[in-house]
Amino acid sequence: MTDWDAIVNHIQSAMQAVDKAHAALETLQEKADKEEAKRFQLKMKKLQKRLEQMQNILTHEDIYAMDELAGVLGAALGSNQTYHRIADYEVRHR
Repeated sequence: MTDWDAIVNHIQSAMQAVDKAHAALETLQEKADKEEAKRFQLKMKKLQKRLEQMQNILTHEDIYAMDELAGVLGAALGSNQTYHRIADYEVRHR
């Protein structure tokens, strides 16, 4: 998967999370009880975490781009090691 494909995938994933949050809100409005409120809060926390991770990449896009370039250059020179100054989004959002 290319970086562009990964970015598109992350954006689609965030959009799906927003859709799920909207659906959770509708469910909460239809059935407002303690358990549903807890489920809603959990979904909102997951959405917030995912969006914060994406925002971190956007805020530090220069560092992220340099990390990616360093990885490509290292691979071109035969190095298997990766170096990232910011944690990889793929690992962090699981």
